[in-house]
Amino acid sequence: MNLKLHLSNKKIWLLGLLFLTFSIVNAATVTSNGSGNWSTGATWVGGVAPTAGDNVIIAAGHTVSVGTSTGIINVTINSGATLNIGIRNLTISGFFINNGTVTGTSGRLTTTTGASINNGSIVLSSGRITLTAGSFTNNGSISMTTGRLIQTSGSITNTATGTIAFSGTGTITFGTGNFINLNTSASVNFGSSPITITGTAISQSIGGFTTTGTV
Repeated sequence: MNLKLHLSNKKIWLLGLLFLTFSIVNAATVTSNGSGNWSTGATWVGGVAPTAGDNVIIAAGHTVSVGTSTGIINVTINSGATLNIGIRNLTISGFFINNGTVTGTSGRLTTTTGASINNGSIVLSSGRITLTAGSFTNNGSISMTTGRLIQTSGSITNTATGTIAFSGTGTITFGTGNFINLNTSASVNFGSSPITITGTAISQSIGGFTTTGTV
């Protein structure tokens, strides 16, 4: 009886290991081949568009446009490259590194876990940036008009070189995580946007910002 149980547990362990290995092997890194639509094979090296389990790299000089809302593990935008999310939703479950440009109108950029770093520029008009967990570090610039900046949990850090600006009336929501502003100048200006702080964590920290809206 104990021998059978031991063999059964061993089979389960081996099956789990096989599934993990299969998942790792099939997580491909897909690099842009030129400018084009995210879902078009010709846009990517190898002629195959990335799937939800892949890692994406947008190479310098290329503009990739998201035509359908999609999810991906990791995204790297190289210097000189552009990711245009337009009116679509892009959900990133791993890391997000922007060394180039992210543009959009009402599109939504959502990071769920892992570390996100903006070294370039993010320009959205009525779009949305959402951090549900993990960390988001802004070394570059984030410009929005009437969009939304939402931090459910995790931490947002605006470094000494980072700027965040709203030119219209957007919506800013800070959840249970921290918002840290390390730029001592007037680098975080939420314009006339109302600020909502929903977090109740004792260790919660909200850094300095400027707004003519309500808090």
